[in-house]
Amino acid sequence: MNVLHSTAVSLWHRDRLYCAKVTPETGITMSSDTPRMVTRIDEETRKTLTEAASIAGLPSLNAFVVSAAMEKALKIIERNRVIKLTEKGCEQLVSILENPPEPNEKLKSAFRHYQDRID
Repeated sequence: MNVLHSTAVSLWHRDRLYCAKVTPETGITMSSDTPRMVTRIDEETRKTLTEAASIAGLPSLNAFVVSAAMEKALKIIERNRVIKLTEKGCEQLVSILENPPEPNEKLKSAFRHYQDRID
């Protein structure tokens, strides 16, 4: 009678942790602990990206692509989160914050409606 159970094995390869599950039915199944992104590129694109990675001193094409994508992503996020004002716009904003106008009837009505909902 075969009494083998599944066994989990962890191993490091090129600074990444891989987990292997060994079972009598399926054999070895490998998986990485980090998500993977796969893309297809033509040879010219691969050569260009590989050269850029080498010039940038990055260890691999993958490291370069992730680095470039993160740089672009952070710029897009910052552009979405940051409001840039001219000097005049900044002065107007500070003036309004320091000397707010009296609330109009529409604002007072909205405030009463809000208070009714939270009470």
